[in-house]
Amino acid sequence: MKGLLHGLYRRFLGRKEVPEPEDPELLVIRFPRKEVQIPLGKVMYIKSQNEYVRFVLSGGLEPVVVLYSLKKLMEELPEGRFVRVHRSYIVSRDRITEVAGGEVLLGGGVRIPIGKSYRAIFPQDGTPTPTRP
Repeated sequence: MKGLLHGLYRRFLGRKEVPEPEDPELLVIRFPRKEVQIPLGKVMYIKSQNEYVRFVLSGGLEPVVVLYSLKKLMEELPEGRFVRVHRSYIVSRDRITEVAGGEVLLGGGVRIPIGKSYRAIFPQDGTPTPTRP
């Protein structure tokens, strides 16, 4: 269907791409020859692996690995929905079940370390503040 729409737009309107509505629940990372769509509601955490980032998703979905900067990604994620807790990790605020012992605990028993420079964003009650260090 999408190919058909592209063909119609090119033929009748002279456009190369079909304009798509922006979905706030979908992160779209575009590359010269491909596009990766990641459902934000399924993201548990994001881990940096050198110049790549790995999106770990819930619901039995396979992790998605893309060539991207964690810093640049943090700027593109919706404000207040994700928090950087370590130089190598970003977590979804909705997935945090507990903050204890220098770690963030997520559903499913996943433990993510909190970096020393990021501990200030967690007040005594363990809820991350909306600031981005």
